Amino acid sequence: MEIIELPEHKRGDRWPGITIGPVDFGGSPPSYPLVSCRLYFRTKQGHRFSYGFAYPAAEGFGVITVLDSVNWEVKFPEQELPLEAGQYDWDFEVTDSSSALPTTLCGGTITVTRDETYDD
Repeated sequence: MEIIELPEHKRGDRWPGITIGPVDFGGSPPSYPLVSCRLYFRTKQGHRFSYGFAYPAAEGFGVITVLDSVNWEVKFPEQELPLEAGQYDWDFEVTDSSSALPTTLCGGTITVTRDETYDD
């Protein structure tokens, strides 16, 4: 699993998103196309689920756009990232057409800093 430390994010701001992929395994593309994927954020302390992205789309989750299912390339477009200030662990997993078991491709941490311009 590749470790990716996401840039610090200011609470309440639009998240610029990221692109993951295309993926290769020792110079070869994946054997089967991607059919689903997800990325979850959990608090560093307590490991509580805080927010997630899902493909296919699911209510209450952020958007993942599949750019190339054969080469497992996906984009998390600019969108809301509704996390409170704190530190979070995350990982990204895909499921291909050959299996119901996911493959975790990458993960890491993100720090969300507090902001001063918000309404309570």
